[in-house]
Amino acid sequence: MLILCLGIVLRSFPMTAIVGVLRAGGDVKFCLGQDIVAQWCIGIPLAAFAALVLKVEPEWIYLLFLTEEVVKWFGSLHRMKSKKWMKNLIEN
Repeated sequence: MLILCLGIVLRSFPMTAIVGVLRAGGDVKFCLGQDIVAQWCIGIPLAAFAALVLKVEPEWIYLLFLTEEVVKWFGSLHRMKSKKWMKNLIEN
């Protein structure tokens, strides 16, 4: 139960930043790239390695899968601070 609570907290900022700010600001390509890298290059390989090779218990596999949220956290924060996500979405 504690791990699920941690998951909710870890997902709160990246979800708000990616869906609410970056995509709405027109930075869809960055969001797509970040989601693909975080999930397919970090989250899934770590969880698969822990499950298939190390035979770790399911709650720890879920915790390892949450590492993708940590990557998204820092990536989203950096992108928002750089203000590169701000695009003019209307005609001048």
